[in-house]
Amino acid sequence: GASGDEMPMSLAFSADGARLASGGRYGSVRVWHVTTGALLRTIQAHTSFVTSLHCSPTDSRRLASLGGNGLIRVWDVDSGERISSF
Repeated sequence: GASGDEMPMSLAFSADGARLASGGRYGSVRVWHVTTGALLRTIQAHTSFVTSLHCSPTDSRRLASLGGNGLIRVWDVDSGERISSF
């Protein structure tokens, strides 16, 4: 399981610079408020490690994650809902 002090394997800032997403080896994506450092949301994104994250350059709510198995998932970070997978 993921621990609270999991070492990030990938990082991405939102387009507006207000949030930072981190991905770890247990498949979780955590979204942080940059100014306060508060954890805003944890998304169980993949069953294996998160190798890469990319925030949309035009929509700060959209985040893509790449899992160790090659699966890409797109998330709404405000709701934590998965938008698509491919």
